[in-house]
Amino acid sequence: MVLKRFSLAGEILYTPFSYKSNFMEGIDANGNIVGTINKHKINYLNIPITFNYKIDLYKAKLKFGVGSSFNIVLGNKALIKETNTSFSDISVANTKGASKMYTAFYLHRY
Repeated sequence: MVLKRFSLAGEILYTPFSYKSNFMEGIDANGNIVGTINKHKINYLNIPITFNYKIDLYKAKLKFGVGSSFNIVLGNKALIKETNTSFSDISVANTKGASKMYTAFYLHRY
């Protein structure tokens, strides 16, 4: 039956992301420069949803998936080098900051 070849899979993932820098200035919500970013942490909640299709070829079984991932920022904290102080909801100067939500598209083979 064709419908048995299709499946839907979803997950919920927590993804911490961080980077170090010595060249980017951090700004607060009012646009004031608070110092140079030493370390920046952004935490995401990822919700990938995959549509899968299974193919049986003799003894080999293949499974392909295509889907989207919805990613939501849970936290955004930067450590400022000059004061050794952490700030929440800080942005990198001359940017709009981390996107609050973004989507991704992917294709994979099992």
